[in-house]
Amino acid sequence: MSSPANPYTNSAVNQADPVKLVEMLYAGAIRFCRMAQRHVAASEIEPAHHAILRCYAIIAELMATLDFEKGGQIAQGLEQCYDFMLSRLKDADMQKQAGPLDEVLSMLVPLHGTWCESFGLSRPLSIQPVAAALPETADTFHGEQAAESQPATPLGGRLNLQG
Repeated sequence: MSSPANPYTNSAVNQADPVKLVEMLYAGAIRFCRMAQRHVAASEIEPAHHAILRCYAIIAELMATLDFEKGGQIAQGLEQCYDFMLSRLKDADMQKQAGPLDEVLSMLVPLHGTWCESFGLSRPLSIQPVAAALPETADTFHGEQAAESQPATPLGGRLNLQG
């Protein structure tokens, strides 16, 4: 499937340094986890399944890129964290319940924030921890509904991981 956003996505990924790539992966995992939450809440089984699979693939990629020689105990801790998230995503996919997705998101957002802080990167407003505390009716404030219906733009500076 081809879309106008793909050349920009490919360009952003190909030109990003490893630190930025990890940030993009965290942002994508958060995006798909939130998307899965909305689909589960709306009893949209197939879209929920696809969003969970996308989140799962991103976390599996984060896990595969861990460097245990350089990362030591931190890498081991992240591996355990990612393994737990993958397990909860499987549960969410089988049960079609939001609880496991909430758990995964509650881990992803702080990990993303810590990564960004560690390397001086800024986070988009849609991924700020405060956004999770807003009422569900404020989904458009999170930026996710609007982002789903609009193509990515090279001027936006953010990777659109929507397939």
